[in-house]
Amino acid sequence: MKISLNWFKEFFKFNLDLKETEEICLLKGIEIENINPKKTVLEKCFSGKVLDINKISENLYLCKIDIKGEIFKSITSATNINQGDVVPVVLNGGKIYKTVFKTNGKESNPTTIKPVEFNGILSEAMLLSYDEIGIPEENLSEKQKNGIFILPSDTDIGENLIDLLWLNDTILDIKTNNRGDVLSLIGLAEEFERYGLGIVKKRGYFLNKKDKFNKSDFKIEIKNIELCPRYVGIIIKDVNVKTSSINNLRKLLSVGLRPVNNIVDWTNVFMYEYGQPLHAFDFDKIDTKIVVREAEANEKIVTLDGKERELEEGMLLICDIKSPIAIAGVIGGKDTEVNDDTKNVFLESANFSPQSISKTKRKLKIETEAGNRFEKGVDIEKTELIGSICAFNFEGKEIYGPIDIYSKPYIKEKIELRYDRVRKILGVGLSNKDIINSLEKGGFKVIEQHESSSIFECQYFRPDVKSEIDLIEELVRYYGIEKIEYSIPSAKIDSYEEDNTKKLKKRIKGILTSLSFNEVITLSLIDNNFLYNFNDYKNLIEILNPLRNDQNVLRSSLLPSLLKIAERNIKNRNKNLAIFEIGKIYYIDNNECKETDEVSALVTGKRVEKYWGESDKEYDYFYIKGALEALLNELGIKNFNIININPKTYFHPYRYGKIIISNEEIGEIGEINSKILSLLSIEQKIYVFNLNFEKLLNYTNIKTYYKEIPKYPSLTFDISMIINKNIKTSDVLKILKEEGDEILYKILLFDVYEDEKIGKNKKSLAFSLIFNSNIKTLKDSDVFPIIERIEKRIEKELKGTLRKKY
Repeated sequence: MKISLNWFKEFFKFNLDLKETEEICLLKGIEIENINPKKTVLEKCFSGKVLDINKISENLYLCKIDIKGEIFKSITSATNINQGDVVPVVLNGGKIYKTVFKTNGKESNPTTIKPVEFNGILSEAMLLSYDEIGIPEENLSEKQKNGIFILPSDTDIGENLIDLLWLNDTILDIKTNNRGDVLSLIGLAEEFERYGLGIVKKRGYFLNKKDKFNKSDFKIEIKNIELCPRYVGIIIKDVNVKTSSINNLRKLLSVGLRPVNNIVDWTNVFMYEYGQPLHAFDFDKIDTKIVVREAEANEKIVTLDGKERELEEGMLLICDIKSPIAIAGVIGGKDTEVNDDTKNVFLESANFSPQSISKTKRKLKIETEAGNRFEKGVDIEKTELIGSICAFNFEGKEIYGPIDIYSKPYIKEKIELRYDRVRKILGVGLSNKDIINSLEKGGFKVIEQHESSSIFECQYFRPDVKSEIDLIEELVRYYGIEKIEYSIPSAKIDSYEEDNTKKLKKRIKGILTSLSFNEVITLSLIDNNFLYNFNDYKNLIEILNPLRNDQNVLRSSLLPSLLKIAERNIKNRNKNLAIFEIGKIYYIDNNECKETDEVSALVTGKRVEKYWGESDKEYDYFYIKGALEALLNELGIKNFNIININPKTYFHPYRYGKIIISNEEIGEIGEINSKILSLLSIEQKIYVFNLNFEKLLNYTNIKTYYKEIPKYPSLTFDISMIINKNIKTSDVLKILKEEGDEILYKILLFDVYEDEKIGKNKKSLAFSLIFNSNIKTLKDSDVFPIIERIEKRIEKELKGTLRKKY
C-alpha cells in the first residue's frame, strides 16, 4: 500500500524519524519497503483566477489572471478555460517541466520560463497543463489531460502550487501481508501507536446527531449470506456531480489514484482513510431492487474500464432484477457508473467473503484497491457507520436509509491461550502478566483468566486471528521480538544412513542422466481439464482456492506435466528432447487422499541430427524401450516383460506395453496418442515410460555389486527362426533366457524379415547369442545342447522352426 506522508500526518504524529520507524516496523511484521521522497523542480508557480479572456488572433487568447490581488497578463492557445476558473500559473523566471519525446518514450526535464511577446503584448505568466506541473499521465482522466489543468473551484487564490498539490511529499510503500486492518490510514496510525512510534491525532469517526435519514422502502436481497454477510445501501438524491475539492484531489493524486468526480472521489478517500471500500451507483439506472447473487453460466458484464468480462458460475455479483451491475468487491459496471448527468446516487457499503473475492480477482485478472482490502478482511462492524458518514459528504438534498441487511451478526472469536504453550513455542520464560499485557496492547481483550490459561476475545478489526497459534504470533509482535534473546538450539548428531528410497532415486537419476536424459522438476498442481484426458476425474484431488485456473488440481500422473514441458519447448523451437522426472503423484482411494512416487521419462524429435556423413535419426518406440531396459538392468532387474494388453486411451493402441515383473504391473511404456498431442498442438511423435516407484523399490537390489571382467573369450552363435506374425518377440526372448542358463551373456536381435516366400502371416527373427563362462573357455559342445533345447521349445510352444544354427 502506498502512503502519502502529508496525508498520513493528518492522522498520526511521529515521535521517531522515518529510519527508526522503518527498523521497528520490520521487527513487528509490517515492512516499510521503500521511502520515496518526491521533490519537484517547480518555482514561482501559484494558483490564479481567470478574470477575463479576450481573443487576440485566430489561435491566441489574452487572459487576465489574479494572483492574490496582483493581475498578470497571460497569452494562451488553450480552449478549455473559462472566466472564473482557478488555474495553475508560472510567472516569468519560474521553473516547470518540459516534456521531450524520444524514440524510446518521453521524459520531463526542468525548464525556465522566459518573457515572450505575442502581437506586441508581453506575456507575464503562463498557464500550466498537468505534464508541466509534473503530474503522471496515468493518474488523470481524459478530460483532465486536455489543455490547461483546471483546479477545483474551492482552491485558494495565490497559493504556492507545491504546497497546494503536495508536490514535495514522501511516499511510503508499506507491505502489510495479510493484515487487512492496517490497509487504512486510521488503522495504520492505531497500529503504529501500539508500537510506540507516536500518537494518533484523528481517532474517532461518528455521525453528527443533526444528520438525519429518511426512511426508504427500496429492497435489497442477499441470496447467500456466507458470501455477503452484510450489505448496506444508502440513497442520496439531488446531488451535484462536479470536480472534487482541492483537498480530495491532492490526496488521491499523492497515492496514484485517479480523480473522477466528487462522488467517486469521496468513496476512494473514505476507503483509504477508514479501510471500508464503498461503491457509488447511478440510482436511476438500477432496475427495481438490488440482488446480491452468484453468477450464472455464460453471464457477461462491461466493467468500468470498458472491458466486457465473461463471468464464471459462482462469482459474486451485484445485480438489479435484470442483469449484473457490478462484480462484488472487485469492480463496478459501466452501465451504472456515476457521471456528470447523475442526479441520484445509490451508495453501497458491504462486507464480502475474502475467499470469494480472492478467487474472482484471480480468475478475472483484476487488481483493485477495493478487492485487495476485501480479500484480506474488512471490519464488518464499520460497514453501516462508514457508509453513512460518507453519504453526507455527497451534499445531496435528501438521504434515504441506511438499508442494512445483516441477518447473521458476526460473533467475535474467543480463543483460549495456554501460558505453558506460549513459553514452549517461543522458548522464552515470559510471565503470565507479560503475556496478557502484550495481547491487550494489541487490542485483544481478556474475558476469562485462569491459573494456566486465559480466554481472549478478538476485535472485529482482526478477523484474521482465529486460533491459539495466531494469538502467539500477535503476542510476539506486541511484546517485541527484539526482546527475545537469540540462542543456538542444541542438537544431537547421530550416525546417518541414507534410506533405500533416497538411494534408489539417486541411482535412477544417475542411470538416466548417463543415458543422456535431462532431469526436470514440475509443479504438483495442474489443470484439471487437461488431466481428465489421463485419469478418472473422480480420483482427482481438487484445490479449494487455487491461485491460477491452470493449477486447480493435484497431479495424479507425471506424464501430463512432462507433456506440458514438451509443448513449451517445441513452441520455442527446441524440438529434440529426452527428459525425465521423479516426483510425487496424488489421488483418492477409498475416500482417502493418497500420495506415491513415480518415475517418468519422455523422448521426442531427433536423437541425431544430420551432419557430414550422418543422416537424421529419430527417437522411436524402440529407443525408449531400450532406455527402460538399460535402467532396469542397471537396477538388477532381469526378469521383466512388456505385454501389449488393454492399452490406455492416451497411448497408441499398438505401440504400448504394460511393464510386468513377477506377474505384477509396475508401469507402462508407449507412444502418446495423437489425439492427446493435438490438444497441445504437437505434431511430432512422443514416446514415454512411466514406473510406480514404490513397486519398483520392491524388486530393486539397492546394493551395488561389481563383477570381474571375464577372463575367457566369448563364443557367438547366430540363430534364425520362422514363427507366426502374432507371436511377440518377448515370448521368444523368454525362452532364450531360460534355456541360456548362466553362460548366455547377451542376446542381440539383428534382423526381422517378412515375405510370402517364407509363408503367409509368418516372420523371421534372427538373433546373435553371445556365451561366456567365468571358469573356462567355452567349446561348441557346451553350447549345442542349449541350441537344441531352444529349438524344441520353439517348435512345441511357438509352433515355429529354427532355420539355422552354427
